[in-house]
Amino acid sequence: MLKKDPSLDALMSDICVGTSAAPAYLPPHQFTTTTSTGESREFNLIDGGIAANNPAMVGITESETDMHEGNTGIHERILLISLGTGTTSEKKYDAKKAACWGALDWLIGKDRSAPLVDLLMRVNSVMVEYESGSFFKTLRSNGNYLRIQDDTLSGTLASVDIATEENLNDLVKVGEALLKKPVSRLNLDTGKLEPVHPEVTNEVALERMAKILSEERARRKRRVVVHENAALLSHKSLFLRLNYCICKEERTYDVDGWLAAWKVSGFMSMERMLFQKTLNNRNLPTFYINPD
Repeated sequence: MLKKDPSLDALMSDICVGTSAAPAYLPPHQFTTTTSTGESREFNLIDGGIAANNPAMVGITESETDMHEGNTGIHERILLISLGTGTTSEKKYDAKKAACWGALDWLIGKDRSAPLVDLLMRVNSVMVEYESGSFFKTLRSNGNYLRIQDDTLSGTLASVDIATEENLNDLVKVGEALLKKPVSRLNLDTGKLEPVHPEVTNEVALERMAKILSEERARRKRRVVVHENAALLSHKSLFLRLNYCICKEERTYDVDGWLAAWKVSGFMSMERMLFQKTLNNRNLPTFYINPD
């Protein structure tokens, strides 16, 4: 999105304050950014949960859009780590009692809660959690999806606007304890999270995901260097030398093996000598690609 619309390149602080500005709890947030033409663009934001309380499917859609058209196996290449912010284990509404509520009761509860807002966000999040899990299950890629959530919060821990040092420290402890819990999935019938593999904790699953991402980043860096050097080739007058090597059971081009690319017409004798000398000092097979 940033490549197409630079005006979306906002400060992380503005994004966080804006997306957490829950109606009835925190005030809306306003800020400005600069467009590609130098003009100002104004944003007036309330809680992102109004549109997507769980943005997992938004991320999947953006990934698909960003990938090149015509590629095969696009869905299998998507890796999703979804981190929840915790839900309460206490707040359930009784239909008989709610039947007596007026408009104000739906907006502001007796405990300073906002029942209507809470329900809309909760249902939004639950449905996206279900759809995300189904998406990867259908593709037989369950290992590409990791959802980490705590549905046992209560009291002050379940609040959205109590930022005391004590409460923040308690939330940190909840997060640390969550790492030691097994990977879980939502059971739609009970509305509860249930362990998928009791022996696999969230911490272990995160480490696995981090390794996959690290290896993917290394592969992309190699491809970028190769593409940048390939751009040096002219349409007809240049030759390309690549060293071929085997790396971790997969074949790839050794980006350190690039020597140079000269115009054939300007291939001076000294350059030719240095080029040949370098080739003779290397044991790896050499390949020439003629643009013609």
